[in-house]
Parts: sequence; C-alpha cells; structure tokens
Amino acid sequence: MTFGTHVAFASVLYLGGATLFGYKPDWIGWLLVAVASLGPDVDLPTSKIGRLLFWLSVPLERRFGHRTMTHSVVGLLTVAMVASPLWFIRPLYFWCMMSGYWSHIWIDMLNVQGADLFWPSPVRVVAPGNRNWRMEVVSKAEMILLPALLLTMALYPLSWMGFRGALQAVVRAWIFPFEQYQRQIGTHWYDLDLVASDSLTLERIEGRFPIIGTWKGGFIVLHNQHPRAVGKSEAYS
Repeated sequence: MTFGTHVAFASVLYLGGATLFGYKPDWIGWLLVAVASLGPDVDLPTSKIGRLLFWLSVPLERRFGHRTMTHSVVGLLTVAMVASPLWFIRPLYFWCMMSGYWSHIWIDMLNVQGADLFWPSPVRVVAPGNRNWRMEVVSKAEMILLPALLLTMALYPLSWMGFRGALQAVVRAWIFPFEQYQRQIGTHWYDLDLVASDSLTLERIEGRFPIIGTWKGGFIVLHNQHPRAVGKSEAYS
C-alpha cells in the first residue's frame, strides 16, 4: 500500500477507537499513530521512511527482503520494547505506536502478496483468502480505498464526543450526558437543555442552563442565578 493509504487507515483506527472506547484524541497521539503506521516499510529503501533511514533499510532488505521481519510479530515486539518508555508518560501513547504499526501490517494483508506475520515461518498471511478480492499496490482498488478512508475523517468530531455522546446528541435523552460530563469535566463548559418540572411547585422548567457540578447521578445547574439539582428520577428539584 502507499504512504497515504497507510496513514489514512491508521488515522481511521485512531479516531474510530476514540469514538468507541471514549479516550480523548490529541495531536500527539495522532502523530504517533501516523508515524508508526510507516514503520514496517523500513525494510524497503524506496519507501519514505526507508529513504530517511537508508542506513537501516538497505541492509534489512538485503538480508530479509520486504514484508518479512518488520511485518511480523517480531517487528511488533521490537516496537513494543522501543516504545515502552511512553507507557510511563501516557499509556495511550504507547498503544498509539502499537496500533499504528499494527495497522500497516493489517492493511498489507489485503495486498496480493500478504505479509509474513509469523516470520521466520514462510507462511504468508493474506485476507481475504480469495486472491481476486485482494489489492495490488497503486491499483484502481487502492485508489478507491484511499478517498473512502479520507472521508471517514468525519469521525474527528465523533471522536471527541464518543459514540454514547453522539447518540445522546441525536436522541436528546437523559441516557448518556452524565457519563459524558464526568469523562470531560474540567476540559469543557457544558449547558444542559432541559424540559422538566419543579418537584416542589410542579412549575414547568424549560431552557438551557449552565452545568456547575454533579450530584447523586445528576447535575447541578444554575437557574435564576441559584444552584438547583437536576436528576432522572426527580426531573427538577
């Protein structure tokens, strides 16, 4: 696969992971994923990273060939050792390196030649098994895949909200906002769109109110410059 396809695929996995698992994406993590996604091609002197690290890529290709050691479990373990200090800085950054590197191997399995995932075993891993469904490098199929991956960069806003937050924004129900607020407290200001009734006066309350804290699984909002508790069982108290 080409440089652009590897970076785009790794980016999609990074943003998709943030959407599904709720971690907060940042530019450092995204950069680590993108750089790591180019790593396995260090065994190819004509690749972008191979030209940069020519002193390493030339002997690797001569000794092992392309898509062998660096595209295997051995390569993944080597990256894990090199990237291990990142675990003590922020574990997410360590996993960014690992997932970026793995994304390259994964999508190379879609290539006609596949990858030597279990090197030094000569068995090459391919997916899918039918050769007619796999892609050649810079083929028409890859040129279709690349724009499709780039379009999925629309995941970026979702990656900040998370899947549950995005669903909440659509259904506008009380299902997920408390968890979303707890996850991002201190990084954003939030308002609560509220339609409720006062549990004491039964007065209908409707509007948008700033959230200033949490209380018993609900929120504390400012209403008429006074803090009031809002919850699911007591719609407005």
